[in-house]
Amino acid sequence: MGRQLPRLMIVAWDVPGVCDIPAMTEAINAHVRRHDTYHNWFEFENDDIVRRTIDSPEVIDFVSVEFGYMSAEQIRLHAMTTTPETLEWDCFTFGIVQHTDHFTIYASVDHLHIDGMSAGLIFLDIHLMYQNLGRLAELPAAARRHVGQQQRRLPDGRLVGRGPDGVFRHRLP
Repeated sequence: MGRQLPRLMIVAWDVPGVCDIPAMTEAINAHVRRHDTYHNWFEFENDDIVRRTIDSPEVIDFVSVEFGYMSAEQIRLHAMTTTPETLEWDCFTFGIVQHTDHFTIYASVDHLHIDGMSAGLIFLDIHLMYQNLGRLAELPAAARRHVGQQQRRLPDGRLVGRGPDGVFRHRLP
């Protein structure tokens, strides 16, 4: 195609009222812990692509950080530039912009973790959790992406599997 594709998907939606920051932080943590796509990252090791995983998602603990007043341009720049790079574990960020009578929540997530279909899921999952804190156990279990994947078939037909260290490896051509 001759052009670089955008690496981030940024989704945003408005919610009436003043954001309860501790409750939203809890909802975001529940969302990230619930979906295993957030529990892995990739690294290069010699000529191998290595997938690392977090086996205990309960150790994930996002905390809120206040940035103070920002202009619309500063918010846009912040959302687009503070999300870590693709090969870092936390290549996703979440934020709140408080307005007078409502707040906007946004998620800036690397395409490694989401696609256009996932944007609606992020909205639904976080929004429902924020509205229903204390009743999270009532939500259906999230689908698991990596359960039972001990081997993978590559497009060229080769199989790759977990090495002795439990890590998936794929040798670059």
